[in-house]
Amino acid sequence: MRNIYLIGFIGSGTRKHAGRIAAEWNLEHIDTDAFIEEQEGMRVQDIFRTKGESYFRRIEEQLLLDIAARENLIVSFGVGTPCVGDNMEIMRRSGLIVYLRAGVGCVMKAVMAMRKRGEMFTEMEVAEVSDFLMEKLDERRPCYETAAQITLRARGLDTKVLMEEIEGGGNG
Repeated sequence: MRNIYLIGFIGSGTRKHAGRIAAEWNLEHIDTDAFIEEQEGMRVQDIFRTKGESYFRRIEEQLLLDIAARENLIVSFGVGTPCVGDNMEIMRRSGLIVYLRAGVGCVMKAVMAMRKRGEMFTEMEVAEVSDFLMEKLDERRPCYETAAQITLRARGLDTKVLMEEIEGGGNG
């Protein structure tokens, strides 16, 4: 089986759905951000702050190349991965790309929960966070839409429906 790649913005549920599918279909799940955090011993935002985005993107690309050389994986990605360098093409050659499209409300709810827990955007005012997210969503949405072989609305998505779409290769 080719790899299955779940992409989407914060709050789209890529990690949650990938974990459920992995358990149901007995596949290995790799969340690229979690993998890199474990490897580096720090959170993604700390890697960006201390080592820079280009350092992070190099590690991320190497991980993607390693993943692409394998099969039978379900992979959830950080929000920027498909939009950087040749990543989209690497993903296309080695798997099925599924975009879980999250609306602004979904994204803001997830980010505000993370912010409250002190995980991200703690240094920004709520209005700044909202503006930043709108800009990033507008920037990345075309990339996600271009990359995807299947696009599904994230809000209220049942994992079983997602699995059926994946089984149909997006033809259903």
